[in-house]
Amino acid sequence: RLFVAAQGTDRIGVLDTSGTLLGRIELGVAGAASNARTKKGPRGLALHPSAPVLYVVQRLSASLAVIDTGAQ
Repeated sequence: RLFVAAQGTDRIGVLDTSGTLLGRIELGVAGAASNARTKKGPRGLALHPSAPVLYVVQRLSASLAVIDTGAQ
């Protein structure tokens, strides 16, 4: 699986190695697309080397999200 940050939509795309979209991970709150103050702004992604964990640097909210990729 591949993970792609989409800052404009506050989502992480989950794709297979051929580029097929498998799903989306929502990071923001409902309605965030219309309210820039509530956007998270995912930018950097780091996959844990031995655990099903994805770390997401959220530039706009100056925070770090920890995603359980085993549930995705």
